[in-house]
Amino acid sequence: MKLQSGQPANFSENAQLHIYLDPSCTYRVTLRVVSWSELFGQLVRFYGVYIVAFLVIQVFMVLCWQLRRLSSEGVAPSFTESHGLWAQPYRVVPVTVALRFLITKLNVVKMLGLPEDDSVILQQHNVWYRLLPFFLYVFAFAFMTLYGRLAESVLTLQSKLLAIFYRR
Repeated sequence: MKLQSGQPANFSENAQLHIYLDPSCTYRVTLRVVSWSELFGQLVRFYGVYIVAFLVIQVFMVLCWQLRRLSSEGVAPSFTESHGLWAQPYRVVPVTVALRFLITKLNVVKMLGLPEDDSVILQQHNVWYRLLPFFLYVFAFAFMTLYGRLAESVLTLQSKLLAIFYRR
């Protein structure tokens, strides 16, 4: 049995399972609390679109920082260095929280005809948490850090291999 949706809004009790078995037969009942593959599947199901958006935000922030450094110093830093210096959560999260607060309080969304905030839709499905944007940003930050290091390692290895072949 799987619980496929969030807890209903007017339901405050824990989920219960009652099993009525025949005493003359032997049954084996196994209770799995966490299945990691199913947990990640549910994360992708509910938040997959948002994870991609946060990854794109990370890439844009790194590119902006690289272009800024290129125009001021004439040298573009590596992806990993730029990501470590510029895309840190403490630089982004407070600003976005403040902007989101101002936008909702001033009803800018309705005045400009923008679509409804994603948190409203997620609250209707009962899968919204206040710290969700922060966790998604930290997840995207960790993923892009790993991706940046992997990409730079692959490029370094390729360049060394090509250098060996072209020297001959």
